[in-house]
Amino acid sequence: MRQFFWKLPHPFIFNAASVVVPSVLTFVIIFLLSPFDFGNLSLQNRLIQALISASIVSACIGMTVLGMKRFFPIWSKAESWTIQKEITLFVVVVFLIALCHFGLLVFQYSSEAPIILFQQVVLRTVAISIFPIIGLVFFEQYNHRTKQFKRALALNKAIRGFYMQKENETSTLKREEDMVWFLGENGKPVCQLDPKKIQFIKSDGNYIEIYHLNDSQELKKQLIRNMLSEVEKSLSQAYFWRVHKSFIANLHQVESVIGNARDLELVMKRSGERVPVSRTKARSLLYEITDIAHLSQIPPDYPIKEFNK
Repeated sequence: MRQFFWKLPHPFIFNAASVVVPSVLTFVIIFLLSPFDFGNLSLQNRLIQALISASIVSACIGMTVLGMKRFFPIWSKAESWTIQKEITLFVVVVFLIALCHFGLLVFQYSSEAPIILFQQVVLRTVAISIFPIIGLVFFEQYNHRTKQFKRALALNKAIRGFYMQKENETSTLKREEDMVWFLGENGKPVCQLDPKKIQFIKSDGNYIEIYHLNDSQELKKQLIRNMLSEVEKSLSQAYFWRVHKSFIANLHQVESVIGNARDLELVMKRSGERVPVSRTKARSLLYEITDIAHLSQIPPDYPIKEFNK
């Protein structure tokens, strides 16, 4: 099902550039372009007004984002960030900027009717901000989708080479010796599974969920009380990789890699289940797989799936 534009994932980016760039653009617009009544000011007064406005912009952006993370941590999680939330954030920032300018103008020009002055400030702030905001949202969406596509392409290539390398290996172990025991938090064995049939392992609080295929190739779930970090120690990297803080994936069970503006996802064979790959893990995963598979001359020979729309 096609997602609405507003619900599309969007990268959550907040760094020094997020504060510096908007404040610099504000300074340039006011001091050099001088829209509205700014052109009537003297050069010195326009410079002072541009510096004050740039400072207000940077302060409002910083305080809004930090406050959002402090008081709305669940809503502001990067992994659930969307275009709708991005625009909501911009609207809040623009409103705060307008409010600060209104307070400044009330202090400077107390004779002006407050309602009229507030309307003028809001309209001018929106007029100056709206086009850069919309342009920035579309640019970030396009830029990150392009980067994620390249990452997904590289990971698809790496995983294909990983398959080829593993298929050429011969195992001397018996099936019984290949089986993996999973222990509970008390150290006692809970279940034994064939690692080749395990698709991924998910952390769920104090439990882990092991998703695996049965003999009929149906996806089943085994729940065990233990921490993902503890289980990871007993798993072989010949099969399993920590691709996310909450997920361990079996690379032998990956069909393809897809992505969007926020995350990469591993699509598992047969089940079609999707396992997220965090941004911090994507690059190291690619390097590790490529190193194992000696992949420099091995191109992918199957089509890459398109991104989700």
